[in-house]
Amino acid sequence: MGKSVQCKVCTSPNREIVESWILEENLSSSVVSKRIKSEFGENISQSSVWTHMKKHVMPVKEETIKQYAEKRVKRPEPQDPQEIQNEYQKTVAQAQALAKQNVTEAEKLDHIIEKEYLMYVKAVEIMEEQFETQQSAPKPLTDYIRSCNLNITQAIKTKSEVLGTDAENKKADAYMTWVELMQRVDDDA
Repeated sequence: MGKSVQCKVCTSPNREIVESWILEENLSSSVVSKRIKSEFGENISQSSVWTHMKKHVMPVKEETIKQYAEKRVKRPEPQDPQEIQNEYQKTVAQAQALAKQNVTEAEKLDHIIEKEYLMYVKAVEIMEEQFETQQSAPKPLTDYIRSCNLNITQAIKTKSEVLGTDAENKKADAYMTWVELMQRVDDDA
């Protein structure tokens, strides 16, 4: 969370509007870049908008992971008013609300994973009993085990996406870091 004199969005008189378009209207950085040009005549690139939201506005992904970790260990969320600057209070509250929704979703997914795993284990036990009396397990039972396995895998994948730890988020972060580096090289040239 911060402000940079080199950031085109931070120095824009329309900063709050840009942030609200992304946080409240869920517009993409590409759409915001085009909209700020058409409505205010400002030339702010998509990558500048994206970088601003990532570096200068409290990132939802990090806040989600923080809240989820704190809930899992049952610690109260620390409040440090010195870290929260007045000009960012609204944005921080929005990020925390989104993160709270993500934490709730992650907790629901934990419950689904645990429930499916218990059913999977029971089905495997039944299958082992079937093997003792027959040479093969009934098809509905093997289909059910496969279904449990798929449900567990999907829930783990979705949880990873909700927490922002999936491969696609990591690739997007790496790509935007590369874009930022290329912008710096262009700016220095």
